[in-house]
Amino acid sequence: MKTRIFYILLSLYAVGWSAQISGKIKDINTRLAIRDVNVYVKNSQIGTTTGPNGHFSLELSDPGQTLIIQHISYETLEIEADKVKSELFLEPRIIPLQGVEIVGESVESQLQISRDLPQSISIIDSREFEIKGFNDAGDFLKTEPSVQVDEELSGRKTISVRGGNADDVIVLYNGIRLNNPYDNTFDLSLIDLENVDHFQVIKGSNTVVYGSEAFSGVINIVPQLASAHPVKAQYRIGTFETQDKSLRLYRKVSRLAISYSLKNSTSTRQLADAINENENLHNTRWVQSLFMRYRINEENDNNILDFSFMEADSDHNNKRDKERVENYQNVGSLRFKGEVPVIRDLQLMAGWRRLNQTQKLAYTSYGMTRDVKSQGLEFKAEKEIAFSSVQTLWAYDLQLQEMDFMDERKQGDRLPTIQLTEFERHHQGFSGILKLQNPLDSQFLQEFNTDLSIRHDQMTDTPSLSMYHSDEISLQNPLEKKRYSATLLKFAAGINGYSSDFAFEGFLNIGNNTKFPTLVQQTSTPVQLSSSGFFLELQPEKVNSIEVGLDLSRELPHHPTLDGWQVTASFFQNHYEDKFRAYYTPGIPIAFYDNVETAKITGFEVNPQVYVFNKKVRLELGLAKYLISEKAAFPFKSDAKQVANLSIDHWGFSAQLHWFHENQQIGWVRTLGGQFVALDLPSHQNIDVHFGKHFTISEAQLFINFSGRNLIKEKDAVLQGLDIRDRRIYITLGSRF
Repeated sequence: MKTRIFYILLSLYAVGWSAQISGKIKDINTRLAIRDVNVYVKNSQIGTTTGPNGHFSLELSDPGQTLIIQHISYETLEIEADKVKSELFLEPRIIPLQGVEIVGESVESQLQISRDLPQSISIIDSREFEIKGFNDAGDFLKTEPSVQVDEELSGRKTISVRGGNADDVIVLYNGIRLNNPYDNTFDLSLIDLENVDHFQVIKGSNTVVYGSEAFSGVINIVPQLASAHPVKAQYRIGTFETQDKSLRLYRKVSRLAISYSLKNSTSTRQLADAINENENLHNTRWVQSLFMRYRINEENDNNILDFSFMEADSDHNNKRDKERVENYQNVGSLRFKGEVPVIRDLQLMAGWRRLNQTQKLAYTSYGMTRDVKSQGLEFKAEKEIAFSSVQTLWAYDLQLQEMDFMDERKQGDRLPTIQLTEFERHHQGFSGILKLQNPLDSQFLQEFNTDLSIRHDQMTDTPSLSMYHSDEISLQNPLEKKRYSATLLKFAAGINGYSSDFAFEGFLNIGNNTKFPTLVQQTSTPVQLSSSGFFLELQPEKVNSIEVGLDLSRELPHHPTLDGWQVTASFFQNHYEDKFRAYYTPGIPIAFYDNVETAKITGFEVNPQVYVFNKKVRLELGLAKYLISEKAAFPFKSDAKQVANLSIDHWGFSAQLHWFHENQQIGWVRTLGGQFVALDLPSHQNIDVHFGKHFTISEAQLFINFSGRNLIKEKDAVLQGLDIRDRRIYITLGSRF
């Protein structure tokens, strides 16, 4: 027996030593797996990349070889192969490593938004919210000092950025527009954070790639594809009899990866002035999404084909006021990114949108039914061309939309007022971006870049049916065919520098933009006649803007407690012409629109962050201050917001304490009698708490999350329907396996 073992060892020595090294790489603070980590043998071409569960496997020929473990967001780890354990932990960095290229499922989409002009851009990875207990995208984004989330009694949440309105923000799902063509807004409460890989956020109006309607910013929601666990299920209970149930499935077969999620939620809440318990609000939501990615060939990871689909159905029932709002929508897209035999760096996308919305409002002497149906197609082509230090991006965007609108209003015994509109919208845009990269001959200063972009939009609204009828007036075709066009020109300059422990980036951008009236704005103009016998028409809204921004980061690797800090700051001015303004007529429960000749928003934002205790603790402060010249054009917008976020990640426990203060807000609200009055909401401050803990048992993971909003109870807090300030508590239990 001993002789046989001797000969086996001798044979292994003769052919050379070989061993399979494997392990899992995790974040040292959150204990969550890290995907897309480079693992390679030092001074060689032998290497691999971790998968969604952080696992890697590598075959080595020498136990004394050194492994390099590297990720752009973490400190590099060097370890001898024979010392590799089943789990390895990486420490997060403040300053991303320069020159590190990683290959993975989500990397290509992380950089899409940076193709636009240099401006205030944030990429928020899922580890920022994965186990902190946030209920939805609205709850998470409200922790940003420049963001205001407007919540309705139905639970619908829309987002405003930098004092602008909700219809000034473009929301995308994997690059496809989610904003409905009716009012150019989107309900963020439909986005389940459990199925989001990361958010891409642009603050400001100087964007070209994402369309002319982005007056305040762009939010691109990138769905999660790769997963360490094929099944994930969770159940949430909370205030207002809230019940949320969600399920997520993931499977990868060869070059095809599939992710599917389903969420169903219900809630019932009492109105503050309800007479009996039956006068309540009952809300239901049902959302499903599907995301598929196919890698066309093994040799070229850049050639991918994506398919995404999201379907949502929501119902808001106000049993006291006999009001009901029903929404159904679905969005889908097919996207190709890569190269064809002749053309490289090409991206093609086709998508569709469908929306059905019914509003039923009733009062003592007034009732209204509003029905909107729309369906549309979107096509986009983008081509990148690079010449040495010059990079260009050329894009074409085509949107085809059909919309049917019916508005019936009845008051007492009078004949009903009926407005019918059917029309088609044809919107196309051409854009080009020229980026000049100028490397600097300095050990610290890296590049000085200048960017020039241009976009031309053409839009045509063609009504096939347009009728307005009341007991006072009857008009056929009150809306005419409309043609809009606008050319946008933008310029930007940026400079950046980098050393081992300090980095900075600064930019300046100047440009203009134009936004065309939405369907609800065109059909909700005042009932007045012009000299030609038709409705007065809204003029396109224009803005001229300038922004200056700075980002400083410093790491202190040798400090006993303080690990580093980061400061971002920006100053901007937006000058508006013909700004759309909403106002109300007594007794009519909808908004009308007109143009304000001029308006202006000037603002600055400062956001310092400090990291301590090996980056386990982060303290973030935020201040946003805006000077709004015409508050009637920006209703219920706070002109100052301060936030303080304390985040802790340690041994699988993650928590965030969010304190905020918002200044006085002025706007219009509806009374019980159907009248609208100006309302001055006083300044508001409160505390939100979110935390979670996950437990790993073999290959399964259990987690519990807690979310508490407005925990400091205010004596005068009233459920107003436009600004909800009541206390809410939610608990979530779930598992991944």
